[in-house]
Amino acid sequence: MRLSVIILAIFMISLFIMAAFLFFKRRRLDGSYHLPSLAKPTYRKLTQDDYGVISDYLSYFGTSKFSSGYSLQNFPEIPTKGEVVTTLRNIVNRFAGSSEGLNHWRYYIDAVEIHIPPLLVPYLQQENVLDVVCTPSIPIVIGVNGHFLKDEKSHFSALSLKQLSEPILSNGTSTIQKNEGDAAHLLHIRQETNEEYRLHHSSGFWNGSLICLGLILWLTALMMPQVFLPWIMAAGGTFLVLGLFLIYRPIIKSRKQEVQCFKGRLKRWGLFGNFDHGQVKNISLGGIDLVYPPHWEPYIQNDIDKVTYLEMYPNHHVIKQGPYLSLHDEEKNYPYKRYIKNIIFVVCSLFIIGMLYLYQPLSLSMKLTFSWIKESEPHLVTNFTELETAKLHVGDIIQAKGVGMCYMPPNLSSKNNKTIFAPFDCSGIYWNNSNPMPMPESSTIEKAAALLYLVEEQLHPVSNNRVNPSLGQAITKSGMNLLDNFDGIILKTQDLCPRENECIRLKMALVNLSNVNDWPSLVQRAESGKLTGTNVLLRAVSAEALEKLVDTTTSSFIYREIDKAAILLNSPPPGGVLLISDERKQLVDYASNTNSVFEPTPLEQWRELQRLSDILLHTPFNTGGVITGMVIDANGTLQIFLHSMPDSMTLLYYIGNTLLLFFAIGFLILNLFFIIRRRRQNNQRMHKISQYYEHCFYRPPQ
Repeated sequence: MRLSVIILAIFMISLFIMAAFLFFKRRRLDGSYHLPSLAKPTYRKLTQDDYGVISDYLSYFGTSKFSSGYSLQNFPEIPTKGEVVTTLRNIVNRFAGSSEGLNHWRYYIDAVEIHIPPLLVPYLQQENVLDVVCTPSIPIVIGVNGHFLKDEKSHFSALSLKQLSEPILSNGTSTIQKNEGDAAHLLHIRQETNEEYRLHHSSGFWNGSLICLGLILWLTALMMPQVFLPWIMAAGGTFLVLGLFLIYRPIIKSRKQEVQCFKGRLKRWGLFGNFDHGQVKNISLGGIDLVYPPHWEPYIQNDIDKVTYLEMYPNHHVIKQGPYLSLHDEEKNYPYKRYIKNIIFVVCSLFIIGMLYLYQPLSLSMKLTFSWIKESEPHLVTNFTELETAKLHVGDIIQAKGVGMCYMPPNLSSKNNKTIFAPFDCSGIYWNNSNPMPMPESSTIEKAAALLYLVEEQLHPVSNNRVNPSLGQAITKSGMNLLDNFDGIILKTQDLCPRENECIRLKMALVNLSNVNDWPSLVQRAESGKLTGTNVLLRAVSAEALEKLVDTTTSSFIYREIDKAAILLNSPPPGGVLLISDERKQLVDYASNTNSVFEPTPLEQWRELQRLSDILLHTPFNTGGVITGMVIDANGTLQIFLHSMPDSMTLLYYIGNTLLLFFAIGFLILNLFFIIRRRRQNNQRMHKISQYYEHCFYRPPQ
């Protein structure tokens, strides 16, 4: 249960992290955060002075006198207080138009339209450091290359309508300058097609990740308790449906870029040809440098110095030129096959297959499901020889009934709970036709028990007829303890510890309570009867110390005998059959006397071992289940691992694991096939496109 709670906590934390990531990513796409920059942008809060300057600027130039002839179709609005100022580095591009005799200029950073106050236009260069503020309509620039709008506030009233609509550039190296050569006519603006969108957006990473997340959640659900199953399955199904929807309906209209359609004469010069000699060979249209796909280079020269129809993105990347060159047609006729999501699916499938095979509860479900599919009848067995001779397989169902011994090999026995004394592990039954082992006996333990009983009787007497009652009451009131059979303690200690190096501390303590100097002399006096009738008075502390010393001494002997008996009991004869529950369930019900909340004493453990030995060394059993494993150990014993027949809900878990395994294997094979096939198609794609253009441009006249 603890593992399930940990897995659920990890799952919830992962969902929270994903939600936070998507939230902040979406937030960064708002306003000026999505403006591209050649260097890492910096951010700061909009100051009160900048807010006032923007308000004054928009209030003054937003009047009908200026806004009716101003270049931007969408005039900026006043930003919110506390807005973010983004400082970025990029190139500014300008497109020209005309209306009512006035020129209209539209400024862009890549595909994003911005508003540049005309007083800041003269400071533009090839690359510019811009301070941009997001407004509810379009971003407004308040700083260009170290020159700020607040420094130009005094010149607002001196700017005429003509200067506003046709700003004069004082900087000869500015990016924005009047077109040299034939003008380009902007015919219209359209959205990119689905084919054009797929060329630079449709990688399938997020789609594949969502589907894999759904499958992994289903795998997790099959490992969780029943109470969490519907919720995790529903969450996994939601991710699967979302991923499939994005695969088959990947185009989101709001994410498509604008495509500008021009008509004009192509020239072999660049917009920046006067100062950037690295772009002299660029093709320009009305002063706009064009960026072509590399594989178009052999065919562009056919349209040089000709009036040509051309389509491009706001960042000047051409996607169509003339009647033949078209990225849309290339993607439509020879689509580029992306396989990133297929690689993700392969990794996900391998992970699921590995978990189903390596994680034991999941691999077990495969065997039980196959057993359920076969619907085989249980093999009824009443003699262990039937199991040895029968051709059994993993997944078969058996029902065994007979008389055997509770036994579990030491390497398989559970050692998780050492505080509970369990001399027999009945999760395993040893079955053969040999005579049952005798109940364990030990004379050493009987001697230790006699010593314990004698000391207990004297230190905690119930009634003592050998001592005068009034004397006994006086001794008790004084807090003393009386040993009225001191010679008996000495003799039983000698009987338990006859060797000189045994029970040294106990012997020294008894010597100190007498008038002799060594242990042999004390034993000799006790055996001769000289200590008969000798009484010894002990303080309460001394009596408690003596009792603990006797307990410790006898415990070592008792534990030693228990270990010897356990070794004998855990050494069954060769051959036979060992039935083992792989769930560690008890195959035999028996009553235990060790129900106390305290750990049983060593002597109690020995008595329990004797009692259970009489029962469990030759106990009837009736057990069965599905065979999950079989092995013959070094002793020649056939070990058969059994799993109880699952209930309907557990069986549903097992069937789900099996179906998920089959799906993962099929999914793996299918995506490996797609990866190989798509790589081959992509390798042949450019060759087919080149053949198509060769046929279009250089086909012989008919």
